Amino acid sequence: MLDQFPIHSDVTIRHAIQTDLRKLEWFGLLTPFRDHIERAYHRAQQGEMIFLVADLNSFPVGQVWVEIQADCGLMMALRVLEPLQNMGIGTRLIHTAERALIERGLHTAEIHVTLNNPGAMRLYERLGYSVTGDKISRWSYTPPDGEPQQVEDHVWVLRKTLEVR
Repeated sequence: MLDQFPIHSDVTIRHAIQTDLRKLEWFGLLTPFRDHIERAYHRAQQGEMIFLVADLNSFPVGQVWVEIQADCGLMMALRVLEPLQNMGIGTRLIHTAERALIERGLHTAEIHVTLNNPGAMRLYERLGYSVTGDKISRWSYTPPDGEPQQVEDHVWVLRKTLEVR
């Protein structure tokens, strides 16, 4: 038997709060990155980053972090819970992050995407981002019960000039 019906619910883009952090581990999927998520949150509390979540029924189903740099905002960790992908949540997170950058007087946004992620590349290009080059991106995390891990990704660098609307 198949019983199909639509579900309508509002998603709100807002700044992350402390109680989001464990929920952002998404039922264990991102638990190895707990310290990385917590560091980003603390940097946001210090004003060094913007940490936005897409909230659905008091649960963060998407996120984006934006590091505030001298000449631009670097978006990273753009994620949407897999069952909710391709529903516009990632686009809304990016638009909200761009508005936050403009409010801070920055007019350029940058985002990096791994070479093996064509879906994300299509999204960013559709939103007006253009490839300016490639580079090796290095970062680290420490799983809750493990040794520090070093990550090295080959990424495309995309940039966009933000317009005041």
